[in-house]
Amino acid sequence: MTRPTLIIAVAVIAISPLAAQRAVNVTSCINNDSTSTIHVIQPAALTELLEGGAVSAEEPEYVSENETDSDVSGNVSHRMAGYRVQVFSDNNQRTAKGEARSKESQIREAFPEYGTYIVYNSPFWRLKVGDFKTQHEAEAVADAIKSRFPSFAREVRVVRDRINSRR
Repeated sequence: MTRPTLIIAVAVIAISPLAAQRAVNVTSCINNDSTSTIHVIQPAALTELLEGGAVSAEEPEYVSENETDSDVSGNVSHRMAGYRVQVFSDNNQRTAKGEARSKESQIREAFPEYGTYIVYNSPFWRLKVGDFKTQHEAEAVADAIKSRFPSFAREVRVVRDRINSRR
């Protein structure tokens, strides 16, 4: 294996969700080639993730503190396919995060019965509302948000998402 190919292989494996399982194979390839040495410098957090097992590729980079895995009564939330109402989406580095948080507080005040989720998935900041099992439920809430906040209406849409379902 040529050196550039080996470096590319190491990079691909390092970012793979199954990197913890494949890292052993990369190490053995490096040890079998006694003519070169490769030093991998990585953050401690990456090493911790790799040693801890596979990491889910579906998890967003940022989720607001309002998304929890259990509620006050101790009910555990389980992820499933469903729908959410997307209220905001923007990639402006300077303003998007603040605007998402501002709109989140307005939505939570008007509709406290629905969960709000600020998600950063580079380069977009998004605000999503609710955990709906059917598209019909999500569309009804989207209509309510549009009528309560006409200035948001252009961006409000129903999207498929992984939702929290209480058991």
